[in-house]
Amino acid sequence: MRKLLLLAVFLFVTSLSFGQCPSSPIILTSQADIDNFTSNYPGCTMLQRSLWVGNSGSDITNLNGLNGITDVGIGSGGSGGGLFIESLLLTTLNGLNNLRTIGGTLGIENTNITNMQGLENLESIRGSINMNNNDLILNLIGLESIVYMRGIEFNELPALVNLEGIETLESVDGKVQLVNTPSFVSFNGLNNVHT
Repeated sequence: MRKLLLLAVFLFVTSLSFGQCPSSPIILTSQADIDNFTSNYPGCTMLQRSLWVGNSGSDITNLNGLNGITDVGIGSGGSGGGLFIESLLLTTLNGLNNLRTIGGTLGIENTNITNMQGLENLESIRGSINMNNNDLILNLIGLESIVYMRGIEFNELPALVNLEGIETLESVDGKVQLVNTPSFVSFNGLNNVHT
């Protein structure tokens, strides 16, 4: 009887965490989608699958409506999907301030962010961080809590100077690849990586 009660409590707590989160990927293509996230998915803080934000013609200017999300892609043993962001109008990642874990890749493409501020509580990216065609990003300030990521793959980041901001990173299991980063001068930020 005690085991049955514990199982019931566990299932109840788990259902509260997932709230009204769908078991399929979530695709948000407009600012209205972002703004209405909490009303469309009440109580949804832990996404089992991927979260896709924006596209090449997106009108998304802020991510404030996503501030309740703590985990993305945690289904299937913690590797259920990634977080993918694309919007030329986006200048900051604020709104993702409560995000702790990404079960897959963090992909950021065609934005106007200058750093990673807004991800201060992100501790783990179980996939790689992939950034492409982000002309204004200078460094990785904002990732001060990151301890683990599978890899770093950057392409077409003409303003990137260094990897400052990931000094707490301890482990990178895959590759570190920087392509077409003409302003890059220093790997400072990887000083504490030991694997």
